[in-house]
Order: sequence, then C-alpha cells, then structure tokens
Amino acid sequence: APTATDLTPQVLAMGDADMLAAWIFPNTLGVLDRQLQQNGRSPSVISTASVELAFGFGTLVAGQTAGDYYGSLGCNTGAPEPGSELEQVVASYQKAYPDAAVPFSQAVNVWDGIHIAAEAAEQAGSLDPEAINSAIGSLRYEGACGVYEADGAHVLAHEVNIVHFTPDGPKTV
Repeated sequence: APTATDLTPQVLAMGDADMLAAWIFPNTLGVLDRQLQQNGRSPSVISTASVELAFGFGTLVAGQTAGDYYGSLGCNTGAPEPGSELEQVVASYQKAYPDAAVPFSQAVNVWDGIHIAAEAAEQAGSLDPEAINSAIGSLRYEGACGVYEADGAHVLAHEVNIVHFTPDGPKTV
C-alpha cells in the first residue's frame, strides 16, 4: 500500500534473497530500504519508475541504500545518447528550469505522447477522438524515448531501459 509504514514482516520473509522485485510506490521504496537496513539485508532491488522518483525526490539517496536499485524506465534522462532527440529534450528542459535536475522519464513519455496525439490528429485530418484513436493504430513515431508503434492491443512502447541508480548517476544496463 502507498501508506505502508512497516514492511518488516515482508523483509524477514524474503530471507537472504539476492534480488527483490518491488513494483511499489516511491514512498514505500523508502520504507522498504529503511527496513532492509534495519534487518541487515542488502539485496538488489528492481522496480518501476518509482525508483527514479524516489531518488529524484530524495526518498532514496545513491550510495546510502541497503543495496543496488534498478528501475524499468521508458528512457534514461540522466544519461541520454549524445546527439539524440532525448538529449535535446533534456537540454531544453534544463534551459527552461535551470534550478531543476533532469526531467523524469515519465515527463518525456508525456512529451512524446503529446506529439503522437498531434501527429495522429494530423493523419486523421480530424480532432474526433475515434478518428485519432484509429490513426494511432497505424502510426509509427520516433520520439525522445524511442520508437512508438501500435500493436494489436494498441500498446505503443515496446522497449524498456533498465537503469541502475549509482552515486555517479543513473546508468543504463
């Protein structure tokens, strides 16, 4: 639960596991890490973009966690490929918000999503939601977080980046 304050029973039940998959909220990752440390456990933890948010908001601090943390992200905004659209989006964000860190990957996914919707509306020649939805079904869009192309279930993104959060910054593995 997003309001969990004690995960000790779960931490003890996992024994000496080397890896923990924790698809939980960012604040709960902080509780989990505290309980791991209190109980002498140090597994690697893989989660969703909650890891990125937990490090971004200081719930977790690289180099001070129980073990290594990995997140499954649409893209790694902390280490974009030189010359990529992602690097350009990150640079634009940092220019607009000089006191902020890099944007979270979810923000860049939204950036891509807005452009996908605009391109679909253009292809459909309409702002009708059904026409846009139909156009998205045949659209291929190369965005900042990768290539988006609908499959039979209308899922657009088909790649994930596993990002290791280290004291030296996020590293795609």
